[in-house]
Amino acid sequence: MKTLLFLALTALITAMISPSVNSMTPNVATQLQTEQGNTLYQKGLQYFYGFNNELIDIAKATDFFEQARRFGHADAIARLADILLEKDNKEAYLLALEATEKGSGFGALVLGEMYQYGWYVGQDKKVANQYFEKAFSILQDEIKAGKMYHLNTLAYMYDFGYGVVEDIDKAKELYRQAANLGNVVSKRNLADLYKTTEVLTKEKHEEIFHLFLDAAEKNEVESQYEVGEYYIESGEFEKGVFWLKKSAEQGFKKARLMIANLSLVGLGVPVDLDFALNEFEVLEDYYTLGYLYEFGTGVPQNLEKALHYYELSYAHKQDDELLQGEVLEKITQLKAQLGKK
Repeated sequence: MKTLLFLALTALITAMISPSVNSMTPNVATQLQTEQGNTLYQKGLQYFYGFNNELIDIAKATDFFEQARRFGHADAIARLADILLEKDNKEAYLLALEATEKGSGFGALVLGEMYQYGWYVGQDKKVANQYFEKAFSILQDEIKAGKMYHLNTLAYMYDFGYGVVEDIDKAKELYRQAANLGNVVSKRNLADLYKTTEVLTKEKHEEIFHLFLDAAEKNEVESQYEVGEYYIESGEFEKGVFWLKKSAEQGFKKARLMIANLSLVGLGVPVDLDFALNEFEVLEDYYTLGYLYEFGTGVPQNLEKALHYYELSYAHKQDDELLQGEVLEKITQLKAQLGKK
């Protein structure tokens, strides 16, 4: 009797829910998937840009973008490509291509940068510009449609002249708009532009510092370095090291190098020569190692080692042409001193 009652109830429940399940058209199912993907993507942006007073957390952002990717969210796929740039350029390229084919303007921007700088693909500035123009058009239209989280990206394109004539004033305007909407990364970008394009009065210095500080407090890694550097230059070494360590813990190379340099002389940190030398080696700062051994700074003078590290530095083809010229001159001089050709 109980079995019959259970079967009857099961049949009744099935009859009640079946029409709603069966009536879900493919379009409705697709819409639900789109909404789920977008919800996850927006959550990822909160951690990527520090929206809604969230601390920036790239690992959490990446996790949400990965979840959104499973629902086919094009911009989430593009964000994953951007995060992988210069770490796994092949995978970044494949993701950016997939995102662009799905209509992502951000994906087209990532592809443009890859062609611009020859990351994984052959350098081709003509192809890069085609992708930049496509990205700019899509992003501009999406902002007009209310997707204001793209403001920082559009500002970035004006900043570097990607797909549009470079316009620093327009970039500042858009960064400010984005910052006012809670975009922490835009605060850093605005501060960076002020540093390089404004007359640096005392008031402007203070404005720049507070933009960086606001962003640093939200865990923005480059801003943490900038705040640390500001305090070091002001002679406030303990405060400086506090922020540099926060940046270094997130893997920011410049912060790690500055802490290593401070460790040579014991400013804000204990003297630790072994730590400093290891950091320079791991981070491939071969120029500094060459300099230390050339002049015997903190280490016994060793011209053979100095030459070795200068040659490594030169082989790494630094972007700084003046530095490359200086390194080549040092190599020539040391070879002459050591009687080498």
